[in-house]
Amino acid sequence: MKINFDSKRELKELYQVGNVIEDSGSVFLVCQQIYSSGKLKKYFLISLETGIVASGMYNSLENLKKATGSERDRLVKAKLIVDYKLDGDE
Repeated sequence: MKINFDSKRELKELYQVGNVIEDSGSVFLVCQQIYSSGKLKKYFLISLETGIVASGMYNSLENLKKATGSERDRLVKAKLIVDYKLDGDE
């Protein structure tokens, strides 16, 4: 994964759905899950290194930031390359 750091943004803008953030060398995607026909939304982080949900599920981005955010978080641009095989491919 190639990562470029973007130091132009303020910390308050980091926790937006779709942003990729870095904290202490680990990289996370800020995600949203919508339940019940769009009436209930939960926010969480996914580790881009392991593909595992790396936080709890929170009702707002503000709650996610309070629970998981730190002063070390940085907004990054990450280029993720996915290598996969279709059935029968070598």
